[in-house]
Amino acid sequence: MRRRFYYLAMGCILAALLAGCKPKISFDVSNTEGAPPLKVTFTGHCQTVLLGFIDFSAIFPIKSQLWDFGDGGDISEDLTATHTYNDVGKYTVTFAATNLFGTSTLTRPDLINVTGSGPTALFQASPSTGNAPLPVTFTDTSTAGSKPITAWVWDFGDGTSSTSQSPVHTFTTT
Repeated sequence: MRRRFYYLAMGCILAALLAGCKPKISFDVSNTEGAPPLKVTFTGHCQTVLLGFIDFSAIFPIKSQLWDFGDGGDISEDLTATHTYNDVGKYTVTFAATNLFGTSTLTRPDLINVTGSGPTALFQASPSTGNAPLPVTFTDTSTAGSKPITAWVWDFGDGTSSTSQSPVHTFTTT
């Protein structure tokens, strides 16, 4: 009877210890503030820890992790994820990790602060009609937003492109 009680007690103690083995998580971010589009890299850290200091991750690995970037857009299941914020505002980020013993969640309110405004792409084309071959001058009339425009990418729709600010392109087919 004593032996049975001993095994039962040890089983209860072990179960209680293992119940506390939900993932221990944290995360780092590459940056937390800037103008849109704001590209942020999130790096999650998770491990299975027993008694607060013994790493049991090799025996009880993390099964999954999930990011919610707070802007209603994409979520990610990768441990390291890059997300682009396109709208001004403050965003709460949530990271969760799951192992055999449960799920741990870390939420950091208003972590990302997207300030200012992004550029507005505008242009004029002259001439806009004519017979092929038709050379067209594209004039950039974009507005910069809160930061200067530093790069341009034009796609002419015929398999060619340009990175000039105001390119001239000749359309060879109708």
